[in-house]
Amino acid sequence: MPLDAHVRFFRLEMQAMVAGFDYEVERKTYARRFLEMARLNGFELLQHRRVFATSGTDDWQGGTHVFAFRKLRVSL
Repeated sequence: MPLDAHVRFFRLEMQAMVAGFDYEVERKTYARRFLEMARLNGFELLQHRRVFATSGTDDWQGGTHVFAFRKLRVSL
């Protein structure tokens, strides 16, 4: 079963990478905006890595990004 999950992940990643080659798709979302949205929804960034670059040399520019988040606890 774990192998199936890895195969599915890589298949989805390849689809996203191909879609990322289309600049119109690439510029609609970007890593910093995604991080901002996550923080607004109560997530803390643990780790970020750009694993495939499509444009730019900065780690936050275009490409495929992997994020690890932790959901912050809400005190009542």
